[in-house]
Amino acid sequence: MADRFEMPADVCLHAEKVSKIYPGTKALDEVSFDVYKGKVNVLIGENGAGKSTLMKIIAGIEQESAGTLYMGGEKVSFKNVTEARVHGIGIIHQELSLFPNLNVYQNIFMSREQTRYRFGLDNKKHIELTKKIMDKLEHPISPQMIVGDLRVGQQQMIEIARNLVQDDLKILIMDEPTSSLSAQEVQVLFKIMRELTAEGISIVYISHRLEEIMQIGDYVTILRDGKFVAASAVKEIDISWIVKQMVGKGKVYPQRQERVDWEKREKVLVFTQFREMTEPLSEFLSEIFGKTGLVLHGGTNIKQRSEMVTAFNKDEHIPYMILSLKAGGVGLNLTAANHVIHFDRWWNPAVEDQATDRAFRIGQKKNVMVYKFVTKGTLEEKIDTVINSKKALASELLPKEREKWITEMDNEEIMNLFSLGGESDEPISTL
Repeated sequence: MADRFEMPADVCLHAEKVSKIYPGTKALDEVSFDVYKGKVNVLIGENGAGKSTLMKIIAGIEQESAGTLYMGGEKVSFKNVTEARVHGIGIIHQELSLFPNLNVYQNIFMSREQTRYRFGLDNKKHIELTKKIMDKLEHPISPQMIVGDLRVGQQQMIEIARNLVQDDLKILIMDEPTSSLSAQEVQVLFKIMRELTAEGISIVYISHRLEEIMQIGDYVTILRDGKFVAASAVKEIDISWIVKQMVGKGKVYPQRQERVDWEKREKVLVFTQFREMTEPLSEFLSEIFGKTGLVLHGGTNIKQRSEMVTAFNKDEHIPYMILSLKAGGVGLNLTAANHVIHFDRWWNPAVEDQATDRAFRIGQKKNVMVYKFVTKGTLEEKIDTVINSKKALASELLPKEREKWITEMDNEEIMNLFSLGGESDEPISTL
C-alpha cells in the first residue's frame, strides 16, 4: 500500500481494505471505512459482523493482517493503545476496564497522571479536574468514591470520563456505550457527544439500538460477515433500510439446518417491564432467528417509534420487536405479530389478564404467552410460592367449569341476571 492517500478534506481517518485473520476465521475482509471530522460515525452490523474488530485495530488493541490506515493523508499503524493515543484516538470499551478497588480520580487518570515537580503525583489537581469532568457529565460523584461501590451506569460514566481527559483527542470510539445507562443518562451522553463534535472531535459509535442511531448519528457504515455492505448519511435513510442492509435479502444462515422462508416466517412481539432486559432479549432472539429485530423502549424518540412500528408491520425481514411496557400506550398500532410474549419478573396472579389487556391496547388481538422468572432466595420467591399453593388449593376446591364472568356475558344474559323477576319469557324493554 502507498504511504500517502488522497483523503477528502472532511475525513480525518481512512481505513483502506483492512483485513483481520484469526486462526480459522476471517473477521474482516478488505473493509474500507471513513471517519468524518466532527461527526458521529455509526458502525453497525449483526453480531459477528466485524465492528469491534475494526475498532480494536483503529485503537491499537489489534493489528491488521492486511490493509492500511491513513490519517491526514499519511499512512499510520498502531502497535498498541499508547501509539493510537499519541495520534489522538481513544476508545470506550463495551466491557468496563476499570479498577474497582481504586477511587474515581485514580481510575480517570490511570496512565495519565499529573505530577508535581516531575516527582510526586498531583492528587489535588486530579480531584479538581475529576470534579469538573463529572459535573460536565451531570454526575457529581465524589472523586474519592471507590468505583466498586458505584452502580453499573455510574461506572460507565467513569469509563467515558477517562477518555474525555485525554490530551489532543481527535477520534473517540464508543462501543455500545449506552448498554448500562438509564434513559436520562443516555440523553446526557448524547449532549456531551454533540459538544465534542462541535469542538471538531470525531466519534465512532457502535450500537444495536437502531433508534439511537437515527437520533444521534450523522453517517452510518454497515458491515455484514466481515465485509463492507453500505454507507450513507443518516438523514437520507430510515430504520427499514438499515435492517435490510444488515440482514441481506435472501441471506442463508448456515447455523440453521432447515431452510427458512422468511416471507412466511411468523413474527414475535415481546413485552417486558424493565428496559434493562431489552438488549439481552434482543441478543438472544437474534441468535434464535439468525436475524436482528427491533427494540423500542421509553427512551426511544417519538418520531422513531412510529418509523419502527411501520417497519415491523410492513417489512417481512424483521422477525421480532421487543417493547418495554413503559413505551406502550403512546398510540402504537402493532398488528403484524403472530405471537405476543410477556416476559418479566411478576408475582401478580392477574398478570395474564393484564398483559393481554396491554397487548389489546396497541392493536393486538391474540392472547399473550406469559413467562415469568423469579430470583431465588428473595422475597418474591416466597410470595410466588404462596400464590402457587393458593392456586393449587383453589383448583382442588372449585369446579373445573367455572361460571361466566359478567364481562363475558352477552346483553340477554346480563338482562336476565339483573331482572327482578328472574328469567322470563316476556320480552324486556330497553331504552
